[in-house]
Amino acid sequence: MLAAAAELLDGEDLDSATDAALATQLRGLWVAICRLQAQLSRRVAVFDERGAAARDGARGIRGWLRHRLRLDAVEAGRQATVAAALVTRPAAAAAYLRGEISAEHLAAIDEAGWLLGDDAMDRGVERILLQHARREPPGRLRRLSRRFRERGGPQEAVDAFRRVRAHRFLDVVRAGTGAVNIRGQLDVSDGELLLAALRAVRSIPPARGPDAAPGSLPPPETGTPELSVPDGAEAPERARADALVALCRAVLRTNPAEAGRGLGDRARVVVTVPLETLRASPTGDALLGSGEPVPAAVARRLACDARVLPAVLGGAGEVLDIGAETETVTQGLRRAVELRDRGCRFPGCDLVAAECEAHHLVHWAQGGQSIVDNVALLCPYHHGLVHEGGWQITRDPYTGTVRARRPDGTRLDTVSPPPE
Repeated sequence: MLAAAAELLDGEDLDSATDAALATQLRGLWVAICRLQAQLSRRVAVFDERGAAARDGARGIRGWLRHRLRLDAVEAGRQATVAAALVTRPAAAAAYLRGEISAEHLAAIDEAGWLLGDDAMDRGVERILLQHARREPPGRLRRLSRRFRERGGPQEAVDAFRRVRAHRFLDVVRAGTGAVNIRGQLDVSDGELLLAALRAVRSIPPARGPDAAPGSLPPPETGTPELSVPDGAEAPERARADALVALCRAVLRTNPAEAGRGLGDRARVVVTVPLETLRASPTGDALLGSGEPVPAAVARRLACDARVLPAVLGGAGEVLDIGAETETVTQGLRRAVELRDRGCRFPGCDLVAAECEAHHLVHWAQGGQSIVDNVALLCPYHHGLVHEGGWQITRDPYTGTVRARRPDGTRLDTVSPPPE
């Protein structure tokens, strides 16, 4: 039906159309586009609610949209946000489904909800914003929301500040030009701190060298996130936790000679695990250095890229014999794999190499070798998906193609080797 309508429009002679006719068509087409967009949002919301993205190997709906619909990171995030607003803002969602407002209008009204709070929205603010949305662009809705916030009392101002702070984020995106675009949001106090720091930096005399003329580069464009809020950014506390873990991982991988205080290039998470457990026993005890138990699958994941210290323990846990510490993935092997893979090799994931872990396709405890052909980079999420989620990945040693299979054995898309 949609294809037939598009073909019908393709056949129209626009050169003979009057200005008035074109204006009428433009308005009608825009309403139709908004309604179609709303139907897309409905389906995104249902797909997300079912957890279908995770079953397809994606971290969340944003990652699925990027991979399956070929959207950039910002657009995928916008689609996910608008889909979620269909549930939280039913009145605005109904107008969106009728084509009375656009997806961006709905996003602006949803932003007002977390800026002003549900109580304010229920007291009539949402109704007022919706009235304005039917005749004004989204930017004016956002300005109107800020004015509503300024009119509130002291407690309302504090509540608004906390809601804004809970939605702070940072995206660092590499554009097609090679430039890095930064997008984020801070609360007013942290934002002022950033502005003060920028003013201080600007006061330092610039280094000598030619300055690029303003506007010499093309406009910023979106692309692959180098460091971004993970999927599930609708839960800011989870995004912050993941960011903190990524920061710790980066620090603990620092070369001791560069760090100056011997931090080492692997996280010193100590796990004591029987050899039989590493050899894919479905059960078995593994203990962290703190004494807390961890599942066998987690122990195998941690042992994929670790320093191994073989030891013989007595019945009471005393050390009877101890061997030499070895690395399952040496620095040289890691660099070689990074040069080949460039990032996570799981289909649909493009997390950069610096944030990935080395995975033994055949675990070394099962006889797998620590060589380039038996090691692949996986991001922490997909590394966990393989070890704890029952997924399997294989790599063709001749073509470099990586294949992933779900726990039920069905195959996910293949991924060819990175471009030269």
